[in-house]
Amino acid sequence: MAKKQDGCFITAALIAIGIMTVWEAFGWWILVILLLCAACWWFFNRKSPVVQSKQDSSIQQENEPTITIGVYTRSIGPDYSKPYQRPDHDGERMFAELRDFVGVGDYDAVRLALRKIAWGTHRYSTPMFKAQLADFIAEFAKIDPLFNGMWPAYKRLISDNPGMIQSKVYQVFPNVSVDDQRYVLYFAEHLNVLKRKKKGNSYTLFLPTQLIDTDEVKVMDDLSAIERQMLLELSERKYIRLPLHEYWSRHLENPEKTLGKLVSLGYFKRADDSEVLDAFYKKAELAMILKEAKLPVSGTKEVVINRILEQLPNVAEELVMGKDLFKPTRTD
Repeated sequence: MAKKQDGCFITAALIAIGIMTVWEAFGWWILVILLLCAACWWFFNRKSPVVQSKQDSSIQQENEPTITIGVYTRSIGPDYSKPYQRPDHDGERMFAELRDFVGVGDYDAVRLALRKIAWGTHRYSTPMFKAQLADFIAEFAKIDPLFNGMWPAYKRLISDNPGMIQSKVYQVFPNVSVDDQRYVLYFAEHLNVLKRKKKGNSYTLFLPTQLIDTDEVKVMDDLSAIERQMLLELSERKYIRLPLHEYWSRHLENPEKTLGKLVSLGYFKRADDSEVLDAFYKKAELAMILKEAKLPVSGTKEVVINRILEQLPNVAEELVMGKDLFKPTRTD
């Protein structure tokens, strides 16, 4: 123990002698160098007021609740590799409330709500919202006493005076407000029993049969507004594979039956074997089948598809697993 303490004393003495020797050699320069080092460290590690403010703001924002706003954007060109999804809001709750009003016979509340939609939010809504609105109006007009009481008189007047200015028909019911009369004409247009042509600040009115021989009316198949919206959206896809996405079940009782109706009208057709292979080209399902069959995949797409059809004639049916694959045929 005594030897260890002696060693410590000797070490301390040597350090003290070294410091004294350095001090005698350099003197105050040591202090100057240390102060310069401290100044450099402070300069390069200090935080500017702007940086400090940003960091403080960032820390404060981390401690505050944030609001995330989801924005639906549509990419250029559809992506057929992803499931058909639509995150937008189509007003299901509002239409449910309207049906509740109809259920209790509160037609005035329905008209008031529809009037607000027609003159306001309708123009900013989604295509599916507009389709649901058109179909709801078509159903409600059948039982609305105001529409059914006024439209026959309008129809006779327009039939005798095709192309008359809209404001002139208001004279038929002078004791009824203009808003109610506009509402009736609005319903008639949604029911496709009235055609309006813009003229200045007003409209000229025609019955559909009065325009059937001109380019003003396009003869269409008997489709509801939601069915037409389904046709429009599915026609943008290269292929339609069953089962349809659950999005359509929110708006149609039987979406696949509706698709069958569109197929029967000629808007879609079943894809043949080569089209099925085209739809599944470079997909995992087809790649696995080709790997198991040890079939070469060299060459262009057409060459590979022809090779598959020759050597694996039943592969298309295996890919769709009993579900039909459709493609659009008509663009009108």
